[in-house]
Amino acid sequence: SRYGGMEKTDPLRKMTALVLREHVDLLLKIDANADILIMGDLNDYPDNASVLSVLAAKPTTDKLLPGELYNSTWPMFKDPAQGTYMYRGEWNVLDQVILSQGLLDNRNFSWVSESTGRFLEPYQLQSEGKYSGYPNRTYGGGRYLGGYSDHLPVYCRIKFSQ
Repeated sequence: SRYGGMEKTDPLRKMTALVLREHVDLLLKIDANADILIMGDLNDYPDNASVLSVLAAKPTTDKLLPGELYNSTWPMFKDPAQGTYMYRGEWNVLDQVILSQGLLDNRNFSWVSESTGRFLEPYQLQSEGKYSGYPNRTYGGGRYLGGYSDHLPVYCRIKFSQ
């Protein structure tokens, strides 16, 4: 979480990324071609150290080294209109889809290239008031607001090859 300030909580996000990276490494030690999908709210952007350096989730599949991961949400991150979370009127990408090389090799389970996106329907956004255009959150200020989430969901397509 970033609650309490980004700088103050940065070590916690890096520690969480390190624990996740250790689990990824354990799976890759068992099978170097393991199909690994990391998906969800990382509370950091794709270019933050916790994701880019600690987790080693790279912005491109070019020159991906063994054990490195591909962050398929990078194109969303580079497009200011494609975020998953709105903060101070600007879209940001905290919710990510990160893939192992095993999901890029077109064997068994494989990520469908350029299939990562955010799911957005009008009912997911507030339609009026100060926060019009923001995701329709469930809670705000300790009150139940009845929305779905303050984040938009992310998705990707995975195909199975026999």
